[in-house]
Order: sequence, then C-alpha cells, then structure tokens
Amino acid sequence: MTPKGILKLTDAQLRSVGLSKQKSSYLKDMAERAARGELDFSRLPEMTDDEVIKHLTQVKGVGVWTAHMFLMFTLRRPTYCPPAIMECRWR
Repeated sequence: MTPKGILKLTDAQLRSVGLSKQKSSYLKDMAERAARGELDFSRLPEMTDDEVIKHLTQVKGVGVWTAHMFLMFTLRRPTYCPPAIMECRWR
C-alpha cells in the first residue's frame, strides 16, 4: 500500500478493516506527509535515534513512546533503551 493508495480510501473502507475514526485520521496524516515528501521512511535507518524520534513525532498520533518502539522493533537498534526504562532500572 502506498501513501497515494491510502489517501484514496474512504473513511468507510478504513472502518471496515477495523480502524477507528481517530486512527484513520492519523493514518491519513502520515500518508499525506509521505506523499508531500515530509516523511521519508527510507532515510530512517541512517538517522540518529533523536532524529528518528523528531521525524516520526511530526505525524499526528505518533508520540515519543511509539517512536521508541519503532527504534527498537522496526529499526532493531539493540543499544537503544527508552529513558523511562532506564529510569525504572535505577530505582
């Protein structure tokens, strides 16, 4: 599925696959940003952790926690540990 393909989908089509109205708006925001070139997933592997977080959190609905999970599980950054987890380890 491409950003342009996502943007062609209706709200009813997105709901039919289980997306809420809110999640649909987040997905459409991500697709619009990607279509305009503001969001470039191909560049993420070369970015620093902080750059990835900044790049992803520009999308409506993508917060810091989501960006942290993306770093760990999608980009497989084995040395990355979110600050909240590090804080828990020290207590």
